[in-house]
Amino acid sequence: MNKRMMIYLSENQNITDFMRLHIKNTINKRYKIKHLAEDMNVSYPMMNRFINSKPVGQHFFVQWFDYFSKDFVD
Repeated sequence: MNKRMMIYLSENQNITDFMRLHIKNTINKRYKIKHLAEDMNVSYPMMNRFINSKPVGQHFFVQWFDYFSKDFVD
């Protein structure tokens, strides 16, 4: 099963900016960062580091794409 996800970046945007924006658009008063971290199978501290532009490992990026690309199954 292949997954595809098309990402459009503006001229001054990079992939991590896109990822942070997507996370911020997903969370709200009821669905908090801790819930998203749990659903993505990453720790809350790792999610918090990413949101605050701190370094995270490859595991976070793999989990992010696995979680957010679930709707784009071919």
